[in-house]
Amino acid sequence: MEIKFKTFTEAIESKFKAYPDDIVYEYFFDDGKTSIKLTYSELEKKVKALASVLQSKKLYGKRALLLYAPSLDFIVSFLACLFSGVIAVPAYPPEIQRIEHTLKRIKSIILDSQTSIILTSEDLYSQAQILISKIPNTGLDKIEWLSSDKVDTNLYENWFFPDINEKTTAFLQYTSGSTSNPKGVIIDQTNILYNEEMIKIALDNEERNSTVVCWVPFYHDLGLIGHLLQGLYIGGKCVIMSPLAFLKNPYMWLKLMSDNKNVTSAGPNFSFELCLKKIKPELLETLDLSNIKNLYNGAEPINHKTV
Repeated sequence: MEIKFKTFTEAIESKFKAYPDDIVYEYFFDDGKTSIKLTYSELEKKVKALASVLQSKKLYGKRALLLYAPSLDFIVSFLACLFSGVIAVPAYPPEIQRIEHTLKRIKSIILDSQTSIILTSEDLYSQAQILISKIPNTGLDKIEWLSSDKVDTNLYENWFFPDINEKTTAFLQYTSGSTSNPKGVIIDQTNILYNEEMIKIALDNEERNSTVVCWVPFYHDLGLIGHLLQGLYIGGKCVIMSPLAFLKNPYMWLKLMSDNKNVTSAGPNFSFELCLKKIKPELLETLDLSNIKNLYNGAEPINHKTV
């Protein structure tokens, strides 16, 4: 397998240049009708603007914890780390319902990764500060926070290509921490690059002519590597909905696949069972699933009856 790029960052830079006016990401809100879109050019400017801010803070080689609700802000932040030489550390944001557990998990990741800065959205930052103030000794008030959605896009002009190579660490992927403290795995630039190329080959995803539909959490390997980054890597489009929107209305997942061409998507066994249980027969008549090219069932025991 030959790849003409040395790093994943270089590969993505080539997509920015090749397809500036194409839609790369479209995020649908819970109603399934309204959405926000980003072209490759718009994504490039947002990514490089935030990357330039990280560069100005001398964070090269340091770790940045990413705390985001499902949104395009997460994607911008993750890529900005790659484009600045900062090591991204994606993590679930604090949950009000399980605040002590989630804050404990986040604190564990911060200590283990030696996080230098926390990247988040303005809304989540405000919520997090209120929650942190109610639970003392988390240490989260001692670290710098940056609301990435408040960064001026015009700052992209200050960006410069970082000194990275094949073995430069791209991000740290942590386990859920459900049974013990979260454990991190080092993912370098070559790991991502070859993983994305192998996915492209295995699924026969076509350059610029494939659509990835995603509802799986971004912090999950399937959501991040299999969906978000794959759509970008092939120069295609990634259509996104939140996990909560899927749980409330699984029909929306099938509708997004029906409305696009050359679709690749995936989910665990329970997601297919949910479609069978919740989608009314009359709604099936509104779907054209012939647009699906790849639909795979991953994680959990796979139930042959569901298939």
